Amino acid sequence: RTLTGVIVSDAVTLTGGTATFNSKTVGTGKLVSAIDFLLSGADAGNYSLGTVGTTTANITPLGISGSFTSVDKEYDGTINATIVIRIANDVIGTDIVNLIGGTATFSDKNVGDNKTVSLVGASITGDDALNYTLNSVSTTTASITAKSVTASVTASDKIYDGDNTATISSRTITGVLPADAAN
Repeated sequence: RTLTGVIVSDAVTLTGGTATFNSKTVGTGKLVSAIDFLLSGADAGNYSLGTVGTTTANITPLGISGSFTSVDKEYDGTINATIVIRIANDVIGTDIVNLIGGTATFSDKNVGDNKTVSLVGASITGDDALNYTLNSVSTTTASITAKSVTASVTASDKIYDGDNTATISSRTITGVLPADAAN
């Protein structure tokens, strides 16, 4: 706060007041207006406050984080994960900012519980998205369950020998992914 026109030896200061940007949106060199200032100090009664000048300042984007949820899946030989919900965290008030896009992947393709799932390439959109920047997206967890396969066998014919043992002549597994080896 700066006062002009005060005699150097007088004790007068500018107090109080409210400053407001011309809009809430991100930008550089934005106009700032101020109102409701008071003069205070031992010599304040000798002065009256005229106009309060405007100034400019910048509003920079707020860094936010994102999060998402993924669903469990049956083993399919890939690390691909399915996103169910995307959330833009730390958004102020009723601002409209949405987390969109990106690719979710499991840490590896193998069966397991509570496996780490990561999302890369996400971005933000919405009416107020330009006022924010996406800093990071947290990981989540999901499980990969075993793929159900069907087995069949073929038995060789035999001559009666007094017991019920059979000789398996062939084995077949149906449902194994082409890239996986299973016997």
